[in-house]
Amino acid sequence: MTTTVDAGIDDDDIEIIEQPDIEPASAAPRPRTARAVVRPALGIAATILLAFVLFLLVGSRLTASRDQVLRERALRAELAAGTAPIGGRIDPGTPIAILTVPELGIRQIVAESTSSSITAGGPGHVRATPMPGQAGNSVLIARRTTFGAPFRHLDRLAPGDAIRLTTGQGPARYRVTEVTTASAEDASVFATTSRRGELTLLTADPPRRATRYLVARARLESDPVASTPHVRRVEAAETGLAGDGSGIGGLILGLVLLAASALGATWLALRWRPWSAYLVSVPVLVAATWWVFEQAAPLLPAAL
Repeated sequence: MTTTVDAGIDDDDIEIIEQPDIEPASAAPRPRTARAVVRPALGIAATILLAFVLFLLVGSRLTASRDQVLRERALRAELAAGTAPIGGRIDPGTPIAILTVPELGIRQIVAESTSSSITAGGPGHVRATPMPGQAGNSVLIARRTTFGAPFRHLDRLAPGDAIRLTTGQGPARYRVTEVTTASAEDASVFATTSRRGELTLLTADPPRRATRYLVARARLESDPVASTPHVRRVEAAETGLAGDGSGIGGLILGLVLLAASALGATWLALRWRPWSAYLVSVPVLVAATWWVFEQAAPLLPAAL
């Protein structure tokens, strides 16, 4: 005998529990592509390069103006005391003459030597040539594009224009005879072609490439002063179209200081309020960057 048991459960009483959708496991993060790394790096490099160009074209003028003030103070004191150097082995960077070119509005203090670090402060005198005012070819080199660009408009000189120089031996008057160009290998720009006295002004040509010389030659009109000894050879870095790598140590030190400043600024930004961190770190970063740019600039040609 079969017994049937009715549980009393209708189909309507059965609750169907739906299984929740199970999200697939998220994929592991994809490694950064080379493009994601290179693009920000190129952006930073472009920003630094642009800042360096702005420093050369604008900021370096402040550096040159500062150096001119210091040169003039030193030279005027020595001229008044009668101790201004007039020849022999003069330390590079020592102020030796006042250069005036009325037609171009130039009034600059000339220093001994023509390496890039010296011409950053104004015109330099090629040590292997006679002092201004003496017999022979006295050669001066100055910049055409950066650091105040004293010789920016040297190509505007014309035959007959006046040039004046004052040294410890007194004033000298010159008259321009020609303005021309010369190749980088043309050593005749430093040679003497007259026994009386000459002056040669050199700068870069073209202005932003420095592949050759722009040359302005002038004849001494006043009486030559007594000749004094001078060095007979100079380094390639003193010829105007080459850079000066002697300060590479300062550049490395500047880069280390800049990196340390950047790390310090990051540390402050993580622990201080943003504006407090900015007020402290930005002046330090600007000063460190300026220092790096000043140390890097002498690597460029001295006449640029």
